[in-house]
Amino acid sequence: MIFNFKHHILFKASFYFGGILNPFPMNEEELPADNTNEIESNQVRSEDPAPYQTQRSEPSTPRSAVVMELFPEAQMHLNRIRQWTYFFGIIGYIGIGFLLIVGVGLFALWSSMPELNETLPSWIGLIYVVLAGAYIYPVVKLMEFSSKMKTALGKAEGMDLNAAFQALRQHFGYLGWFTVAFLILYVLILLIVMVTGAAAAM
Repeated sequence: MIFNFKHHILFKASFYFGGILNPFPMNEEELPADNTNEIESNQVRSEDPAPYQTQRSEPSTPRSAVVMELFPEAQMHLNRIRQWTYFFGIIGYIGIGFLLIVGVGLFALWSSMPELNETLPSWIGLIYVVLAGAYIYPVVKLMEFSSKMKTALGKAEGMDLNAAFQALRQHFGYLGWFTVAFLILYVLILLIVMVTGAAAAM
């Protein structure tokens, strides 16, 4: 009876104080395993779901497939632009030929009729020839844009598309600098005329 009472007291104490006084200790086989390493490994896996996977580089789009990524409406607009640039290129060649004919014709006229130099200066023919030479480069680049764009739209060649826009950039860049030079020359001529007119009036 006394043994059972002491056993009951020890059992209650072990229950309230977290098993410090445990009258029935467990064997080593019955003890719970230490799961600390397993928990830490699970945390590493959760933070880095694929630590050993290598990054795959997405295949780059080949340069020859650039045109195929354009919308059909964009390809239609580029084709219309190509047709108009081809038309203006033909007009440009005709204009260059006309300027050369006029310039050479004036030189031939002055050589056969020297008395025209008093009413029609001979440098006017030179201006026509210089203008004809100045317009050759932009017209050639305009025709190059039309040709490269036709190839790019027909065969889906990205290199031809790049070459077409490069030719168009060179065309407008040349015309831009030519316009700036013409405006500067025009202002200088206007200033010279105003200064000479004011000096003559005084």
